[in-house]
Amino acid sequence: MTNVEHTDGAHALERLLTICSDGVEGYRVAAAKVGAPHLHALLQRNEVEREEIASVLTNALVELGAKPDHHGSLAGAVHRGWVGALGSVHADDAIVRECTRGDQVTLAAFAEALSHELPADIRDRIESLLRRVLRALERLSSADGTPPTDAQ
Repeated sequence: MTNVEHTDGAHALERLLTICSDGVEGYRVAAAKVGAPHLHALLQRNEVEREEIASVLTNALVELGAKPDHHGSLAGAVHRGWVGALGSVHADDAIVRECTRGDQVTLAAFAEALSHELPADIRDRIESLLRRVLRALERLSSADGTPPTDAQ
């Protein structure tokens, strides 16, 4: 793999790290704004998981010779502001929808990163992280304002 390919892959992973950092903050804001305890727990779980994903991405970038920076984006900050505004009226379903929308952006960033040539071990890790985001999205998709029953 040439340096250009490493640079393209590293650039895509840096963008993915930025989006995942946005996700950490987004889930933090969302968890603080929802009223339903089960949604609060779900969003906190997704926040912690997104932090773990960002950590793995950071390590992958270091392996590629990049100097990762954990910062969010302006778009992410605007999105968090919107989620915060929704939370002021405790619109739990709207907050969950916005988190789902944020995860769709994350999925697109994963697809972009995986479109680049990456070392096999890093590609495997990125694909594993993608599966974690997909599971988180499934949890969000099945979440609504009704607390889960013991039978679930």
